[in-house]
Amino acid sequence: MNRPIGFAFALCLGCWGVSLAPSLAQTQAAPPPSTSQVSPAGILRAAADYLKTKPAFTFTNQITYDNVLSGGDKVTYHATQTVSVQRNNQLRASYDGDFQKTEVFYNGTTFTWLDVDQNMYYQAPAPNNLDDLVASLTTRSSSPIPMIAFVTSDAFAAYDPQTFTSRYLGLSTVNGEPCHNIFVTGPESNWQIWVSTSDQPLVQKVVITYKTLPGAPQYTAEFTRWEFPPSQPAQLFQFTPPANAVAIQDQSAILRTPLPQGLSLPDGLSPPPIAPDIGGTNLNLPGGLTPPKLP
Repeated sequence: MNRPIGFAFALCLGCWGVSLAPSLAQTQAAPPPSTSQVSPAGILRAAADYLKTKPAFTFTNQITYDNVLSGGDKVTYHATQTVSVQRNNQLRASYDGDFQKTEVFYNGTTFTWLDVDQNMYYQAPAPNNLDDLVASLTTRSSSPIPMIAFVTSDAFAAYDPQTFTSRYLGLSTVNGEPCHNIFVTGPESNWQIWVSTSDQPLVQKVVITYKTLPGAPQYTAEFTRWEFPPSQPAQLFQFTPPANAVAIQDQSAILRTPLPQGLSLPDGLSPPPIAPDIGGTNLNLPGGLTPPKLP
């Protein structure tokens, strides 16, 4: 289902004269279409449909997120995440952030979460497909895998046009990649989503603004790498406990913070632990991205 985004730029070619004198006609690009002519939902749908055709893929995120201090000032933290998928039942995710360094393994039968710094891990039986695994993770107060919706069979399945509205903001460039810039408004959070204009309509960047929280903190995930190998090596998804690692039985160890009082985030997106000795609102480990359920 490798279909391009539903619009492109037309090229207007000038007609060259037959004389030897320089022609006044020039090759020109037609102006981009009016934003009113573009369907942001259609662009998101094309991105989801393109990704779902891939039997295996890997992406890397550079993540930044705000912590709003009790006095109202903002500080920013960073993390790097790499996620590998073999459809429909294998997953590996590595997260290296300012407050936590973790690994997640899923081989179709067992889910394993490893705290690298603490050298402790949690294991549990898991369903035999990624959609059900993600559903089980996102029913809890937080998920251990940011941007988790991208590993499912439909990355934008949660977009409900009755709840969310979207606007096309025009063209932007992200890391040298021409992108469509889409703005999605929800009751408690807004998103900007940048999708490549090429024949590979891949999400390149996401910015989430938690507009109902004090200081309107933001969470940003920039997709710095997409790879589509024919398949992933099976050993990538197999967990071997590190030396002296401690097995824990309490799953709450990986779900450390409930939602802030009075906040109901979109399904699959939840905030992380409060930073020690800081207070305020910390957005360290959102669980996933759940934009638009498209028609």
